[in-house]
This record gives sequence, C-alpha cells and structure tokens, in this order.
Amino acid sequence: MTKDAIKFQIEEQLTVCAGGERGHFWPSVCRLADGRLLCVWSGDRRNHLCPFGKVMGAYSADEGRSWSAPKVLFETPLDDRDAGAVQWGNKTVLTTFNNSLSAQRAWIHAKGRVEGEAEAIERYLDTVTQEDEKTWLGSLILVSEDGEHFHSPVKLPVTTPHGPIPLKDGRLFYIGREFLSDPATPPAEYRGYLRAYWTKDLLHWEAKDLPAPPEGFVQHEPYAIEDGDRILIATRAHWPDESMTTHLAVYENGEFSPWETTDWHGGPPHLLRVKGRIVLTYGRREPPYGIRARVLCGENWFEDWSEELILRDDAWNFDLGYPCSVELKDGSILTVYYNRKPGMRLPSIEGTRWRLEEV
Repeated sequence: MTKDAIKFQIEEQLTVCAGGERGHFWPSVCRLADGRLLCVWSGDRRNHLCPFGKVMGAYSADEGRSWSAPKVLFETPLDDRDAGAVQWGNKTVLTTFNNSLSAQRAWIHAKGRVEGEAEAIERYLDTVTQEDEKTWLGSLILVSEDGEHFHSPVKLPVTTPHGPIPLKDGRLFYIGREFLSDPATPPAEYRGYLRAYWTKDLLHWEAKDLPAPPEGFVQHEPYAIEDGDRILIATRAHWPDESMTTHLAVYENGEFSPWETTDWHGGPPHLLRVKGRIVLTYGRREPPYGIRARVLCGENWFEDWSEELILRDDAWNFDLGYPCSVELKDGSILTVYYNRKPGMRLPSIEGTRWRLEEV
C-alpha cells in the first residue's frame, strides 16, 4: 500500500462526558468481554493538579453512539490521574497513578485556579495523612472480573497513560517511565530510560530497560503493539526546546532497537490494529491544534507511514489529546481524547468515529 493511497472518512464527532466547572482528562477505551465499550478517564477535576481527581468510567452498548452516566471506578485520597484500560482474557485491567502531598501543595496556586479553589484544596490536603500517602502513592494496576468493580491495586515502578497490552502468549506487557512522585521535577533530573515489564499473573514481573533517548531528548508516555514476533513501540518525546514529537523503536529477538525521531508535531501516541493495518493516533499541541492519525503502509516501522490524517482541527488551544482508539464491530474506529470546548473552563471527554476506506 502506498502512502498516498490512504483514504479515510469522519462519521461522527461525539461527547462521552461533558466538562465545564469540573474537568475530565486523559481517557482510554477498550472492549469488554461482554461486548460493551468501556471509556475511563480522570474526572471531577478542578485543574491539571487536583487532589479531587478520581478514576471515572462510562459504558456504551451501541458502539459508542451513546454512553451511560459516568461513575467512579476507583479513588484514593491523592490526585488520581491518567486512566488506562485493557481487556486481558476474562479480566479487565485498569491503571492510574497519583502525586505526593508535597507535589500537590507545590501546585496549589497554579495558573487558572478560580476564587477559593486554592484554599479548598489546602483544607482538603490537611485531612490526608502520611499513612494515606504511604498506602496509595504510586503507579497502580487493578483488576475486575466484570469490567465494573475493580479491586486489589498492585503498585508498579513505572507509569504510562493507556496502560499495558496483552500478548499472544498470554502475558501482559507494560512499558512506561519511572514513577515520579514530584511532577515539578525539572526535565534535566528525570532523563531516565523507559522500562518494559512482562507478567503472567501481576505478581511476578520480568523487566528490561530500553535504550537511552537520543541526546537532548526527554521521553515519557509510551505505548506498544505486538506485530508477529516483534513489539512495536512509540513514545512521546520533547526536543530541547520542549516542542513535542514521537520516537519509534522495535523489540525483536530479545533486544530493543535504538530510537528513531520523527518529524511529527504531537503526542503521546496510541497504537491500534484495524483490518491488518496499524493506526497511530496523537494530539497535536501546536497550531493548528487537534487530533491526528497516521497509518503504517508497509513493514518498515520507521519509514512506511502515511501522511497525517486530520481527525479534528477545531480545537480551541493546546490543552487536548491523549487519544486512544478501539475498533468497532463494523470495522470503523472510535478514537477518544480530551478537549476543551470554547467557553468552557475545563475539558470534556470527546470522540471521533471514523473509517479507513478500502483501497
């Protein structure tokens, strides 16, 4: 397939959960064992850094055309953030992470707070104990038998927005960046490598470091997809001037390849296989703002990508993205993401239903 042969069609722009005075950020979507779709995100937030954030979810029984009222799936006393979800056999796996009390206090007076918000956050943080922090601080993974009731969180040393992926050998593969309890850490101090984990039971993990990023880059928020005997990896990366791009690598024959830098203006990436094609989506946080996609048109993971497909180009500003996609029963794609509508203080969870046309 040639790169210029890719055709696509937008079928619907939709809303999963509307924002406003409360914000909804960083979603993921998956298909449950019973056929429903589950969309999860960090909701009920007053800002990007907010101790009231909790993991929320909504369900669709009609392929994303309508959604249930949002419900709280998991909540700690801390700042519950990016939610990932994947169906792993007969289990639904949920991931999230949070921030320390000191990190949250450092952001109390962040730009964009409304009157009285900082004081309310400070009063709330005074009620959270050091024992609470010891119990809950970290990157967490939870399991459900029915896709609705999640229990027994396990802590992991890494985190990434959309969580792990199931492999054909039955293992779960989770690639992420070292968990940081302090998000204010200057980039120069956390240029650690990404790390990959494999598990069959969530109790015993095999770990392997990925290569260092190219000189001058910071990497985080990776995702992966299995492709035959190799695992293909994409990650958000920042140039020294802090503009965003995507790095690509391959895991094959027990080794990771060096990273290659793309000229794409966005991230973080998500990967999905649709009718034998690998589709990569990302948020563009430079004008024109919106949600973008690319399709792998051959076997070369580093070179055979289509031109950018525009799923949304009407975003109000850079505060958007973290797209995640799922294939629908009719072969179309649902991509969910967060986006702030004009006139709204905080963002909504929105989606685009679209289709790759046959060529």
